[in-house]
Amino acid sequence: SSGINAEYGGKRVCTLVTSLKLSNSSSVPRDLYTVSRDQQHYKQGRHEEKWSQSGVRWWGLGAGGVIAASVSNETDETESTTAPSSTVPPTDLKLDSSSVPTYLLSQLDSLYSNGEYTELLSLLDSCADFPSAELLWRHARALWQVFKSQGQNSSILARADRVSQIQDLVDMLDKALKLDPDCSAAHHWKAVLSNACSGSAGLKQQFKNLETMKYHLERAIELDPADTVSMTLLGAWHVELLELSWVQRNFISLYCTFPKCSYEEALDLFLKAEDLAPGSSVRNLYLAGKACFRLGRKSEARQYLEHAVNCPADTKEDQMVLEEAKRFYNSNF
Repeated sequence: SSGINAEYGGKRVCTLVTSLKLSNSSSVPRDLYTVSRDQQHYKQGRHEEKWSQSGVRWWGLGAGGVIAASVSNETDETESTTAPSSTVPPTDLKLDSSSVPTYLLSQLDSLYSNGEYTELLSLLDSCADFPSAELLWRHARALWQVFKSQGQNSSILARADRVSQIQDLVDMLDKALKLDPDCSAAHHWKAVLSNACSGSAGLKQQFKNLETMKYHLERAIELDPADTVSMTLLGAWHVELLELSWVQRNFISLYCTFPKCSYEEALDLFLKAEDLAPGSSVRNLYLAGKACFRLGRKSEARQYLEHAVNCPADTKEDQMVLEEAKRFYNSNF
């Protein structure tokens, strides 16, 4: 279809499509820009009802970077607001980065869920200059999944070494948290990736990162009380520290104060996650059973472990946890 070019930060980011029709104006994103139907008027700011509902074009961040849409009614109304005119819209328009359209986020999440990482990263790359915490943490998440699946030789992540690759993702999340300190998902992924980065750098760095990981998981849960994944990870943080040997504990103490942890706190987190999403996580069930066993609550431990070993394993990670749960169950019951 016909269109006109739009630029952001001196770069062409899209062609404004002039033939796309939406069924009603309520579905058009807010906080974008309007271009009148003769492409000679533009207006910066929020949608105003006094603007014509016939042929008004909206544009903003969307699939493929930036998209445009036309909203038309059957009647041809006259614009009631006068805007500056020029032969084409200006090339120095500034996109509003305070929010990202939900339809774009939904598309990104759908691609991620379906494992379509190449298309997902292509779409995210097209939005790289758009400062948004919601886009940044999704970008880091996608790159991490590609890194895990393809390893160090990934064509997408071909860089110096494993530590620097993951550190780039941690830096991405730091930018996200700077833009939005209250973004729960950014805190979750900062915990995950900072732990992965420090783990790759060696035990010393991993131990130093223990409190950082705990802080971001606690913050993620505080901001999103329904975040069962962070609950399971935080509970696992407690269990893994408690399962360390005396030698390992003393080694940690050389670099930092050994963190406070307990099976009681861990079990509380596992049970909260189970209440919110019953039977949805083999890892949560397994760790709940393990915590109960360590606390001497063997009857409850058996119940959780039996649920765990009968859970479907949809991913390789789930399969590994399932095998571990079976070994623990068989050796103790």
